[in-house]
Amino acid sequence: MARPLIGIAGFTPACKITTTERYVRAVELAGGLALIIPPQASPERAEVVVKRLDGLLIPGGDDVDPAQYGHARHERLGVCDSAHDAADRAVIQAALQRRLLLLGICRGLQILNVALGGTLYQDIPAECPGALAHHDPDFAARVHAIAIEPGTLLRDILDANEIPVNSIHHQAIRDLGEGVQVAARAPDGVIEAIAVAHQPFALAVQYHPEALIDSDVYAQRLFAAFIAAAG
Repeated sequence: MARPLIGIAGFTPACKITTTERYVRAVELAGGLALIIPPQASPERAEVVVKRLDGLLIPGGDDVDPAQYGHARHERLGVCDSAHDAADRAVIQAALQRRLLLLGICRGLQILNVALGGTLYQDIPAECPGALAHHDPDFAARVHAIAIEPGTLLRDILDANEIPVNSIHHQAIRDLGEGVQVAARAPDGVIEAIAVAHQPFALAVQYHPEALIDSDVYAQRLFAAFIAAAG
């Protein structure tokens, strides 16, 4: 049986088309075949690309430019790239129109929400007083738990009400986009997972399961479910 082809949206630091090796490894350990997609903002090109795929992964990365959702830049906004944002939005829209299976991780959750008309907190410590610490550079550290909403695809996949997660982000969802549904939250209320209504599998998480793929059963279940649905 052929492995499902999973496109991973790439980005272009220092004139290179790349992604983090962890995403490729997680996809392939789960039984998929990974293909890095060069970032191009053309809707026509994105439509052609997604027709060749069995699934799409939108990975983590830099901050989303607030110009994408009509907000001014906060002083604590990090590095962002509007061309990268536009390329991700193009391939997300093409995937949703085709009802292609989609998994977003960290920035992938954020740009998915923005692509559907949502907005973001640009810096959790500055804009969410009393929030937990959500940015720990140790990808192996379980920083906090998330509570998973009942009746969601994520609950079905993980078979758990609550799990511990790593956390390497300082942006988060403020306003939900059209059709975006909350699938999990941190104890401070920060949204940690979403799904898109009326899609067969359009799920995104704020944490980094790809970094835990060797040892964490919940990370393994998430990638296994994604690849199985794409197969």
